[in-house]
Amino acid sequence: MAARRLRVLHPLSLVEDPTRIWRGARYAGALRLRPDAGFERALALALRWERIPPFPGSVSMPNTRSSWTRPSHGARVGLLLGWGAFRLWDASYRVTAHSRARLASARLFLRGARGARITVDSAELALLALLFDQSRPVADRCVRRLAVAGGAAARIDAGAAATWRDVSSRWARGDRVAWRKCSGRFGEGLAFGAWLAGGRVVRRHIEWFLREGRAGRPLSSGDDVVAAGVPRGPLVGQALAHLRDLSLDGRVRTIEEERAAVAEWMKGMATKGDLG
Repeated sequence: MAARRLRVLHPLSLVEDPTRIWRGARYAGALRLRPDAGFERALALALRWERIPPFPGSVSMPNTRSSWTRPSHGARVGLLLGWGAFRLWDASYRVTAHSRARLASARLFLRGARGARITVDSAELALLALLFDQSRPVADRCVRRLAVAGGAAARIDAGAAATWRDVSSRWARGDRVAWRKCSGRFGEGLAFGAWLAGGRVVRRHIEWFLREGRAGRPLSSGDDVVAAGVPRGPLVGQALAHLRDLSLDGRVRTIEEERAAVAEWMKGMATKGDLG
């Protein structure tokens, strides 16, 4: 301990249990230890070993949700990046020039989200930041190796994909209806991914949308639009979605304006022959 060195018990220690690398980073960050030559050789061997089985994301993801915003946790993940540890997720994982900046941005976003009462899973956000600059095949393999599934996998996949670049200009120019459609199609992961790489204007719009816009609802209910002449069935949902878009754009603000908008929408549907 006096030498401030991080050591392994034997050369195959990290091959036998690669999660020791993550624990090593925790100790090194907390106690200011430097890996000795034996640790570095054991790490290099583990990174070359091809038969290490998949390990769960709960162990190897930058987890401990309560501590992700702490500087010590950021230092720990920085150590793992420097060691090349994420190549255990996939041999083709590469640390890019933006990797550390993405992680710093993720912590910044999380602190702001908590202050604004935006619900964000910090472990998912950290993983998204780590995968954001990887190729799509590498990101997909990492998610599978970490045994991330269900909604978490879908959100990370959407955020790490390049798809957000196709709509980032809409975020930049404040197209709120486009934001809603993108969020509905790709989920929150897309918004998080766009925020990580976006400029100040894009980030401000996304924060507003996550805080207020996505929860917006028209003043009218389903019964209200039926009373306004919309036949019961799928058209009710379409009418409400139309009102939500108008509300997001600030084009309707009262229930009277919504009734008028529904009447106008019905005329358009009748003209197109979509009323059946």
